[in-house]
Amino acid sequence: MGILAAAMLLAVIGAAAAADGWDGSDADAGSSPAICTVTINPGPHGTGNALTWKVLAGNSVELPTSAFAADSGKYYLAGYSASSGGSAAYSAGQSLKITADTNLWAVWSEPEDYDYLQSDPNAPASGTADATWNYEPISKGTYSGGNPGMWAAMAEALSYSHGLAVDSMPDWMTMTHSESWNKVSFRGSPTGPGVWLVQVHDEHTGKFSIWWTVTVKASSDSTHALTFSAGSGSGSYSVPRGPRGPARFSRPPGSPRPGAPWRPGARRSPGRRSTIPYLRSTPSPTGMRS
Repeated sequence: MGILAAAMLLAVIGAAAAADGWDGSDADAGSSPAICTVTINPGPHGTGNALTWKVLAGNSVELPTSAFAADSGKYYLAGYSASSGGSAAYSAGQSLKITADTNLWAVWSEPEDYDYLQSDPNAPASGTADATWNYEPISKGTYSGGNPGMWAAMAEALSYSHGLAVDSMPDWMTMTHSESWNKVSFRGSPTGPGVWLVQVHDEHTGKFSIWWTVTVKASSDSTHALTFSAGSGSGSYSVPRGPRGPARFSRPPGSPRPGAPWRPGARRSPGRRSTIPYLRSTPSPTGMRS
């Protein structure tokens, strides 16, 4: 590839990076920043492969909400712990600033136990930040929930002038009902990425309970790779992969920063003048070196 073509390609990459939050400045103008390894494990009762990212110290990543799955339908993702089997210290979807090598484990929990406890597969399991989420399991005496028998039993208990007690519900959600309890709805707009447990039980018998979760994906649930080619030279480089979003990583030795003048023989040390944000667009950018 000619020098002019390579320079044009780098200019395009630089423009794309700037559009996603990179201002073209050097984050590490005189020193090499720390490159942190972030490892997120599925944890006890979780399934899936561990995630490993390389992130420049000082940047933040959103903890994934749907990268793993429970090994049983009775568990939900309650957050992340700094130790395997520990209590949740971080929420799914939370933005976590990375300052050192970090190891996290997913924490899986069970809802509150009752004599008759069932999950509701008809409740919308996913949502979108700042968009309305709505679920109406009882409408005009018709039980449209995923477990109509359970909702019917709860409705019968409600007919004794008792209500539904909330065991767990996110702050952004409200529950409404008609005076005769022949209509029950849950509604709200998620405020950002996360996993929220919704669980209610009848106040009359205290025996019937139903639950589900609502998930809004985090940016880290999608990852991108940034590849570097040798251009008119030779050599190979590792392919950094990391969470979609603003987290930055260090490019390999010898590749120019986005938008920098390209010249034959150009070489730079690892970690210097080298931050590129993961782009929000689907294509992965390609860096060039001499």
